[in-house]
Amino acid sequence: MAAILDGLEFQAEFRTLSYKHSEFLEKSLEAIKPILLKPPLENLYELRLNSCKTVPAVLENLCKFISG
Repeated sequence: MAAILDGLEFQAEFRTLSYKHSEFLEKSLEAIKPILLKPPLENLYELRLNSCKTVPAVLENLCKFISG
């Protein structure tokens, strides 16, 4: 899944990213960080993680990254 996220970095603009029944681990988190750093008009407005395999530390790191 991280490989797909790497490609999304080069997309012009999108508002929603939904993860369903997948893994969201450290590689996914690192791959999504450049997307979250884009300017507001080109940025992701909604991130959904539905029924994903993950660990608390990854979600904690995601929340810390988002909140700055």
